[in-house]
Amino acid sequence: MAKRVSLSHLSKLSFTPQKKLQTPASLCTLSSPDKTQIEETPTIHTNDKNESFIHDHECHQQQLQKLSAFIQQGQFVPAENLTTSLLFSKSPLAPSDLFTLFSHNSPSLKLVFSNFLLSLLAKSKMHGEALGLYKAIRKEGRIEKADEVLQKEIEKGFVPDEVVYNTIVNGYCRMGDTNKAISTVEAMEKLGLKPDCVTFNTLIDKFCQLKEMKYAKEWVKLMREKGVAPNVETYNILINGYGRMCQLDRCFVIIEEMENSGIKPNVASYGSLINSLCKDGKLLEADLTFRDMISRGVLPNVLIYNMLIDGYCTVGKLKDAFRFYDEMVEGETRPTIVTYNTLMNGLCKKGRTKGLGPKADTYNLLIGEYCEQKDFVGAYFWYREMFENNFLPSFTACNELVIGLREQGRLQEADIICSEMKAKGMDDSSSDEGVAAVAKV
Repeated sequence: MAKRVSLSHLSKLSFTPQKKLQTPASLCTLSSPDKTQIEETPTIHTNDKNESFIHDHECHQQQLQKLSAFIQQGQFVPAENLTTSLLFSKSPLAPSDLFTLFSHNSPSLKLVFSNFLLSLLAKSKMHGEALGLYKAIRKEGRIEKADEVLQKEIEKGFVPDEVVYNTIVNGYCRMGDTNKAISTVEAMEKLGLKPDCVTFNTLIDKFCQLKEMKYAKEWVKLMREKGVAPNVETYNILINGYGRMCQLDRCFVIIEEMENSGIKPNVASYGSLINSLCKDGKLLEADLTFRDMISRGVLPNVLIYNMLIDGYCTVGKLKDAFRFYDEMVEGETRPTIVTYNTLMNGLCKKGRTKGLGPKADTYNLLIGEYCEQKDFVGAYFWYREMFENNFLPSFTACNELVIGLREQGRLQEADIICSEMKAKGMDDSSSDEGVAAVAKV
């Protein structure tokens, strides 16, 4: 597929209503010798707004069924009348909402209905509503149809803005159709609209994803020629792109270019670079880049820590992996379940080698975090690692784990912990409430 860069040739571009509660028969009745027995029915007070909503919804559902039947039978005149009544009734539906509801009720007819509804909106000169319909169609993943909607509206006099065109460019890029994305940019310029950073970054990112760095560079050049200065996101996209190609020297060049342009690399810039270095097994360089980032006042986030931990676990350097784990906890960066699972997998691959795991405090933190996630099997894994590496779990960690295991019916594991803790001297005589709970089998 040709990747055009020149802009010289412009181209065109079920809800179920609630049932009312049945009033129960009276449990006692009033009677007198002089009067006929009367059974009183209590009055049920309902919210008028709720009743109105349910009534409107029921009416809409009935009308949608009729509309579906008309369209299926090709009766477009009554279909148009009914659609108009739905759009302009006392409880009107927006065209985009009508399209969504109709598509849900009659999915096989949604293509026909979108064309029908578009024609009706164009005839009524409802340009804003047509744009809303465009967005609804785009959500359905039918970007070409959405583009057709927009083009027809332009022919009717509607002038879209940069946001609308950027949305279309993004849609075509997500589909992998860079030629149509470029054609959309050309059409945008033809209307006197200027592509902005979002426009260019979308195309540059797509070419980077396709590993077409030549075209990505050409679009950066064109971006500058059009008077649009690359921003931090542009540079981050390029770092990601060169990282995918394992051209790590180019990644460092991009960082240097950023700084020379007066743009400070952010955490995403360093994250892209560190991720590429870790995946390429260059952990020393990743570590140095990490330290350089911190020295420049850019604080790491959990994603960067996870990258480094994963990198070291992959090559079996668990001490370094846990070094970064300890550092992130001490720096008040909260680990995620990804962090814990990465460490667990690293230990499993290493065969639970003694001496390579974390410190006692770290083990207790890991047990606590897994318990908080209600993953008591994972917490038990860390308990076993801790015990087999001759560390004594904290009373609190054991107590929480035993309670959780029992709640999940894993009595065997809970009993094992209790037995092992008793053997370590944790019994009812302890002053700690957690120990007492653990000791009671």
